[in-house]
Amino acid sequence: MKKILFIAFMALSAMIFTSCNKQQEALDELRGFTEYLKENSDDFSKQDWKEAKLQYEDIVTQLEEYDYSDEELKEIGRLKAACYKVMSKGAASQLEKTINSITNQVEGFIEEFSGYGDDDDAAEE
Repeated sequence: MKKILFIAFMALSAMIFTSCNKQQEALDELRGFTEYLKENSDDFSKQDWKEAKLQYEDIVTQLEEYDYSDEELKEIGRLKAACYKVMSKGAASQLEKTINSITNQVEGFIEEFSGYGDDDDAAEE
């Protein structure tokens, strides 16, 4: 009987340790991801931002599986806010690039359509 209780205790201890370990891993992953975003996001492409968004969502899903202390929850809140801040800045930058591209294309279209840049008319005169 003692042997069975000992085995049950060891199995329960292993489960608790694994659970705590995974809980800490999820928090560490959010920390690492936040630092990664801060250091590398200036060079992100649209595809990089899509992948970052998916990775962030995966991390948040992992975090929701566990209960955290008040201090840990505050840290999670700070880290999430830092991620949102960087991602918002990145989205604004991508939007600015898109608007700039569209503006340049429209300018080129108008110039061509209005004959402003038409060398054919100047050659005929």
